[in-house]
Amino acid sequence: MDPIISILICLTAAVLIGEFLSIFKIPRVVGQILAGIILGIPFLKEIVFDSASLSIISSLADVGVILLLFFTGLEVNFRRFIGNLKIASGISFWNTTIPLALGYLVSHYLFGLSNSISFIIGVALSVSATALALDLLEELNLLKSKFGSLMVGAGAVDDVYELIIITLAVSFIESVGAKTAVINLIYSALMFAVLVLAFRLIIAPITLRLIEKENEPILLTTGLILTLLMASLSKYLGFGTLIGALISGIVVRQAMLKHSHEKMHKHPHHISGDIRLVAFGFLVPIFFVYVGILTNVSAIFDNLLFGLIITAIAIFGTVIGCAIGYSIAKGKWRDGILMGWGLTGKGDTEIVIATLALESGIINDVLFSSLIFMAVITTLVGPLMFRYLLTNRHIKQIKTPGV
Repeated sequence: MDPIISILICLTAAVLIGEFLSIFKIPRVVGQILAGIILGIPFLKEIVFDSASLSIISSLADVGVILLLFFTGLEVNFRRFIGNLKIASGISFWNTTIPLALGYLVSHYLFGLSNSISFIIGVALSVSATALALDLLEELNLLKSKFGSLMVGAGAVDDVYELIIITLAVSFIESVGAKTAVINLIYSALMFAVLVLAFRLIIAPITLRLIEKENEPILLTTGLILTLLMASLSKYLGFGTLIGALISGIVVRQAMLKHSHEKMHKHPHHISGDIRLVAFGFLVPIFFVYVGILTNVSAIFDNLLFGLIITAIAIFGTVIGCAIGYSIAKGKWRDGILMGWGLTGKGDTEIVIATLALESGIINDVLFSSLIFMAVITTLVGPLMFRYLLTNRHIKQIKTPGV
């Protein structure tokens, strides 16, 4: 089918199902994922998609996540982020370590899987789809609240922890020694630090000065160029596109704030609003539809017990981990539980890990389907529980802007 028609069907299904579910106070993102699951049913998938259209939708989904993280970076108050760093680090440690350890132990000792397969599964259970949490915070207008900032901070620190364990996971997949992986990680980290400094002190300021007299469309295009450049360089250094996109947004915000104070001309909210329209109006829904399309529902029932157990570990490991980390930081246990549900979704990096393992022959189709089942269920259940727990009273308590 013509890729344009495929995209049209994806967007139409996402809007119709999302708007229908929103009547019942269910986040639109859930409807977008359900639209993808429905379109991914074999006989429908053959009608709606071919290899060319799926490839295009996959690329659009990748760009959608990049823009979502770039938008989040533009909205991040760096001073507030640094203030939350200590608490966010504690939360991230627990909500990453607990599901990883439980996933490995259950896979190895209960189901008799090998050490390498068990480790891969543990890694898949420990990563979080930060994009899902950010989309949910944006929809509920909580992104700029103190709670939302801490949740974004925890998600960002999650990415650092996940980078380390994903590097180790890939080293297993590619048969590279852990020692080599660690050395490469240190080298890449140094190079990435140099890149961020150059981007902040040279590239972004000079670019903004060059376009200071141009109109808003040029500002938007320049912002897209900068974030795609940063995302690409970050991916080349082994840090992935999402971390690069997030840092790009933070750096561009800081550069524009400084520039606006000097020239009283441009302001980060201009480009933030434009990016929001492009991302949330088109590309982000495509991303969540694509997550649903990746699900092979028929293969899940071949090993349903395993799928249910790892899904329970992924959910409650993340929720309890967040609650423990939040409580250690002298926060309220129920707020930690709430944040845990917000960070429960496993819908992007986990799929990449599972796909790499499948293509390398480490896991089979059944295990792969179980991991996708886990990703989809957590992505569906997390937002529902997050919204359910947000009573009107609780919203008023956590909606206070951060300082």
